[in-house]
Amino acid sequence: MPNEIYHKSNWGNANAEGFGDVYFDAAATNKLYNHSDYYENSNGTDKILRDLSNKASIVLTPTAYSDGSLNTVIPPYQVLPQELVTNGDFSDGTNDWSTSNSTLSLDNGYLKITSTGGNRPQANQTVLGLIAGKKYRLSAEAKRGTCVNGVEIEISGIGSTVDTNKNNTTEFKDIFYEFTATSTTHTIQAKIDDGSSTVGETAFFKIVNLKEIQEADFDFSRGSSATRVNEQGLIESIASGLPRIDYTSGFGSLLLEPQRTNLVPYSEDFSQWTATTATVSTNQIISPDGTLNADKITINSDALSGVRLFTQINAQKYNFSCYIKKGTTSNVKLYIIQQGVSEYKIDVDLDTGTLGAIPSGITDAKIHLIGNGWYRVSCSRNFTASASNHGVGIIAENNNGNDFYIWGAQLEAGSYATSYIPTSGSTVTRSADVANNSGNADLINSTEGVLYFEFQPNSTDTSSLSLSDGSSNNFLQIYIPYNTTNLRYRLSSNGISQFDRNLSTSTDLSLNNKYAFKWKLNDYSLWVNGSKLDTHLTGSTPIGMNSINFYSVFSNLQKVNGKVKCVAVFKEALTDEELQELTS
Repeated sequence: MPNEIYHKSNWGNANAEGFGDVYFDAAATNKLYNHSDYYENSNGTDKILRDLSNKASIVLTPTAYSDGSLNTVIPPYQVLPQELVTNGDFSDGTNDWSTSNSTLSLDNGYLKITSTGGNRPQANQTVLGLIAGKKYRLSAEAKRGTCVNGVEIEISGIGSTVDTNKNNTTEFKDIFYEFTATSTTHTIQAKIDDGSSTVGETAFFKIVNLKEIQEADFDFSRGSSATRVNEQGLIESIASGLPRIDYTSGFGSLLLEPQRTNLVPYSEDFSQWTATTATVSTNQIISPDGTLNADKITINSDALSGVRLFTQINAQKYNFSCYIKKGTTSNVKLYIIQQGVSEYKIDVDLDTGTLGAIPSGITDAKIHLIGNGWYRVSCSRNFTASASNHGVGIIAENNNGNDFYIWGAQLEAGSYATSYIPTSGSTVTRSADVANNSGNADLINSTEGVLYFEFQPNSTDTSSLSLSDGSSNNFLQIYIPYNTTNLRYRLSSNGISQFDRNLSTSTDLSLNNKYAFKWKLNDYSLWVNGSKLDTHLTGSTPIGMNSINFYSVFSNLQKVNGKVKCVAVFKEALTDEELQELTS
């Protein structure tokens, strides 16, 4: 059945329940099955695929992912059949292969590489006709002969993979890796992995393949671990290089955030903070990460009492956030201090989950129910002077003898709260999430189509999603601001702007919304949540678009920051009826 995801397949035996590695379409020979290490959000993905037209050429949902990649559902990952290596099975002897520090011969139909001494004896072949930006898979079946180390295949200057099983002298082993071409010409090297080889050392290759990969996966990177809210509603750490599928909103979305540093050195141990007429009892109840590590604050006075942290704060905007839970009192205050200027207190009602009056000078004040009685409370303040004795805190007033619980404090430079960054004795920096390098010209039709985007921003910055030719000459782009009602979309063809329209909408752009940008010669429109927001009936289409970009074509600094539920590309312009159904 088209547009159906199968979970936990067993090489052709589809099982539509549960989680695990996946492939798209039971008849499609397990194309995602051995490509993704992780699979989540089956209900969300299945619903999205049911709602999308079968015409989609690319569908990205936060579903299948691996270290360093976020896998699309459509098109399914597959290695195309066309072979790009000439005489890769050595049926024509050693023709088309050159040598370096070696001699080449056939041995029972296999290529035998014999060292003549020197660095990494090898057989080489230069492959023409590659396309820069496309992905390829280099693979081989090889074994050690008498060489000391393993055998290796490499695309010169890009990467390599090595068989390091030094005892494997009798069996051929598959070795492979995937890479993105940087030019139209690359050189394959099949080699002995000995930096200083001995004359006469041998290795054997049965076959060498180079084939194009058909998929639209995003390359993903993040140079540090980071946290997310998992399906059980608990905060957990995700290793560096892995995308975060976050369930803060109740459904799985790809979480993309900029780099941030938590300036609170002890985010979970409030005995390290300054207590004022209050007692800190550590590790008293279960925190939002599911472990017994949340602290209790007992108030010992009717005056302002609680815990405070004083630290170096520069003249810029900061956001302070903390997880708070009701004890014997439900009334606490978030406290921000700019010494010598002012003190700001925000009343927090842990019974109703509401905030009191927001003082002038405080922005982005929010309270969000996490679960099990825990709330995350946050606010931002623009500090006008740098000092080491500015501070933040969680306090109570007129509550002598009562208590409340806190966990997970975070102070970060910026105008909004990002995902929790745990600390224990020092500040900690979480690296930015970077997703890019998705799509190609085969999957994106420059003359007509639809770009679909379901997204919720989590920042005060404008997020930008675009299709382009890799430059600002040919592109179409949607701009989604967080704190205004003006939605913008624009298009350029061959370096000439065709239109750039700013639209006022009553849609709350801070929420999860569905957007669709249709393009066709002299026929453009923008749809939001089932309604046509705008029509533009003049303009040429872009040329040579080949990539989806989670950033503006004009600035890598203007990135998608927020929760991405789905991205899809259609190779034809859908009808108004289809667009209404798609975005409803």
